[in-house]
Amino acid sequence: MAELELTLRYNSIPAKCGLAIMVITLPFWGVAAPVAAGCLIYSMLWPNYITMITPENLRFLCAALSLPIVGIMLSLFFADNRLLANNSGLFFPSFLSPFRRKLSWSKVARIAFDKHSGKGGKIVIHTANNRKIKVDVCRLIPSQVDQLLLAADVWGGKSEKSPELIEFHQSLQKPTGSDETTYTAMWEAELERRFATTAFMPLDPETKLQNGKLKVVRQLSFGGFSAIYLCLRDDKDLVVLKEAVIPSSTRKEMIDKALELFEREAQLLGRLDHPNIVKVLDHFTENKRQYILLEYLNGQDLRQLVKQQGSQNEGTVLDWTQQLASVLAYLHKQDPAVIHRDFTPDNMVVAEDGSVCVIDFGAANELLGQATGTLVGKQAYISPEQFRGKATAQSDLYALGCTIFFLLTGVDPEPLSTSHPQMHNSDIGFAVDELVAHLTAMELDERVQDCDELLARLNAIQGRTPAADPGAQASRLL
Repeated sequence: MAELELTLRYNSIPAKCGLAIMVITLPFWGVAAPVAAGCLIYSMLWPNYITMITPENLRFLCAALSLPIVGIMLSLFFADNRLLANNSGLFFPSFLSPFRRKLSWSKVARIAFDKHSGKGGKIVIHTANNRKIKVDVCRLIPSQVDQLLLAADVWGGKSEKSPELIEFHQSLQKPTGSDETTYTAMWEAELERRFATTAFMPLDPETKLQNGKLKVVRQLSFGGFSAIYLCLRDDKDLVVLKEAVIPSSTRKEMIDKALELFEREAQLLGRLDHPNIVKVLDHFTENKRQYILLEYLNGQDLRQLVKQQGSQNEGTVLDWTQQLASVLAYLHKQDPAVIHRDFTPDNMVVAEDGSVCVIDFGAANELLGQATGTLVGKQAYISPEQFRGKATAQSDLYALGCTIFFLLTGVDPEPLSTSHPQMHNSDIGFAVDELVAHLTAMELDERVQDCDELLARLNAIQGRTPAADPGAQASRLL
C-alpha cells in the first residue's frame, strides 16, 4: 500500500482572475519589455553610443528587465491551485497562504468550521502561533472536502476539532441517493467507511506491541480496515507492520473463516524466499487485531515514482517486467500456488540498487475480503474473473499487464478492458503494445497463459537468448 497523498484543486476566483490578467498582459511584460531592454542595451554598446548611459536610461533598463521576472513569478503565484495533504502536513496554494505554504500537523492547534462565512462556509485552521488559514468550502468539490477532513482525522488526530466541524463532516458522509459507482466513488466510499462506520483507529506513534519489542514510529498509510506502520524492532531494526481489523459487526462464522485464512496465508508467505519479494518476518494477533511484520525496504513505490518522474522508458519497464514475471513464476509454482491478487504499482518498490521488489501481499486483504465482502485489489487492475470472485494465476498476469501500461503511459488503464499503451504513447513499440494487449485480454484463452510464456516473449522482445525450456530460469528460482 503506497503512502497516501491527497492532491486537491482549489478553485479560487481571484486567483483565476489574476492568472487571466497575467496571460492578457503577456505581450507587454513577456515580449515588449524584454525587446525594449535588448534594444536599449544594444544602443548603449554601439560604438558610436547612439544612446547615452544616463541614470534615467539605467532605471528604464532595470524596469524593463525586472518586468519579465515579476510577470513569471506572479503567473506561477496565481497558477498554483494545488492543496496537498500527506502524513507530514498540509501544503497550501501560494495565494491562500503566501508566507507559509507548508504547515506540519504538529503545528495545527485547532480546526473549526464557520458556516456563516462564504457561500458554503469555511474550514478555519488555527496554527500554534495564532495564525488562521481559511479554506473556502465552495472552492472544493464535496468529495475533496471529505477527503481533506479525513486526512485531518488521520494525520492531525491530536488537533482539536470544533463541534461544528464534526457535524459538517458527518453531513458530508450521509448517502446522497446517487447510483454512480465509479472507481473514484468506490475509493471515496472506502475512505468514508474507514471512519464513518467502524471503531477502527490507527495506532499512535510510540505505541508498543509484543511486550515492548515493537514500537510504532509513524503511520505510512491506511485503507479500509487496515493500516501500515514503520516500526522499530528491539530498539534497533526498522520494520514494516501491516495491521488488519475485522469489524465487530461481522458474523462469527465469517470471522473464524477469515482468521483461519489469515493464519494459513501468513505462514505460507513466511516461507517464501525470493530476491524480489520482501520477507515476512512474523505474524501475530494482539488486541483483536491481526498483524504481519515485514522487512523494511528503503525505496520508492512505482506509483509514486511515476507520479514524480512521469512515464518510464520502454527498456526500463521491460527490465522491471522481467523481474516481476520471475516473482509471479515463483509464486505460481508454489504448492499450493500463491495468487497475489493485488499485483499493482502501489505494491512494488524500486530499491536503491535499481531492482524492483514486491512489498505487499494479499493475506490481510484476503482476510478483510472474506470478512466484509470487500473486493481485493485496485479496480483498474482487476481481471474480469477476479471481479467475479474467481481469481486465477492468469489474474496476476492481467494485473501485471495493467502495471506495464501504467509505467509506460503514466495513467491507470481503463477498468475491465484490453489495454493498448501505444494509443497513449506512440513511441512504444508494436511488440510491447501487443504483449500488454495479450496480458490484459478479457478472455482467459486469449490471454498469456503462464509466466513461462511471458518470460519467453520478454526474452524475444529484448533480444535475449532464452533457455531451452522457457520456464527454466523461473524454475531455478524455486
